[in-house]
Amino acid sequence: MSIENKKRLLTVLRAVFSVLLCCTVFLVLYIFSPLHPKNISDRTVAEKGTEYTVRLSGISEYDERGFRPVAEGFYLTSEKLFVYTDEQGFARVSEEQVSECYALGKYSSFAIDYENYTFCGEKFKSREELEAFFNEPDRIYNFDINKLNEYIQDIIAYEKHFNGTATVKLYKGRCVITAFYIGGERVLELNK
Repeated sequence: MSIENKKRLLTVLRAVFSVLLCCTVFLVLYIFSPLHPKNISDRTVAEKGTEYTVRLSGISEYDERGFRPVAEGFYLTSEKLFVYTDEQGFARVSEEQVSECYALGKYSSFAIDYENYTFCGEKFKSREELEAFFNEPDRIYNFDINKLNEYIQDIIAYEKHFNGTATVKLYKGRCVITAFYIGGERVLELNK
């Protein structure tokens, strides 16, 4: 190989290395920047996010740290889900792009930790009162033997079955519950 060919090869290798180095630097800067969904705080989502109302049907699990509400048509997965509003005004998710707003379950959680929320209800003023409600047995009204299968599925899926709503905000793929309601009563709100 001649000296001229070696110089050309060295120039090409430097150019390729420079491009790869620039790409790596930009990628690292993006990952650690506040533009990445993982680095966006709950407070920022609550201030800048788009607000939606979600219909709740109960909770699936709870412990001393918090609980996980179950929403009708609104759930989070590791994939990108698009959020839209149904005819009744409640938020739902879809795998198909039906709106510009989306949720990334990998950077969001649909769980409520007591340390991040303040009790503001009249009936439920503390964690103990709320957990006492969760421990009450679910009543079955207008029992129908033909719906026994549905009753058993509810017992398996829910720790507690009730009607409620939650206010969620979405910003750059992050989803945060800002308020939690049981019936019409506001029980919890996000600390600011």
